[in-house]
This record gives sequence, C-alpha cells and structure tokens, in this order.
Amino acid sequence: MLSDDEKQRLHQIERRFEEEEPAFAAVFTDPRAVPRLQDRGWPYTTLAVSAGLLFILGCLTGATVLILLGMAGFPAALYARHRRSSR
Repeated sequence: MLSDDEKQRLHQIERRFEEEEPAFAAVFTDPRAVPRLQDRGWPYTTLAVSAGLLFILGCLTGATVLILLGMAGFPAALYARHRRSSR
C-alpha cells in the first residue's frame, strides 16, 4: 500500500494532469472518451502504401510474387478502409 505522503503526491499529480491535459486525462476516467477503432484510418493507409511499394519493387526487380502481392494488397486495403469508414 501507499503511504499517506505517497497518496497525497499521487493525488497532486492526478490533479495537475487533469488541469494540463483534460482530454487525455478523460481517457483514463471515461471509457467513452477513447477514440473508436473506426476512426483510425492509418493502418489501412499504411497497408495501401506498402502494397503499392511492393508492386513497384516487383516491377523493378521482375519478381512476380511481389507484383501479385501489390496488385492484391492495394485494392484490398482501399476496400477495407472504405468499408470501415462507411459503418
């Protein structure tokens, strides 16, 4: 357990944290303040960019597997992002 002094210091830190960063502090106290997974588009964008780079690399090196991965991954990432955002 924490001593009284440690509890007091922790309470001061919490109070200062809530004053300086109220939106970030709300994430720890209110579960509804956490951004939903649907609002995060960066994984799909990263996948689309990676697939595009695989396609380009495959064209430059002549590797059929990379070309096919890029051709399949790019539209799949765009479709998944579109589908996720339309929910």
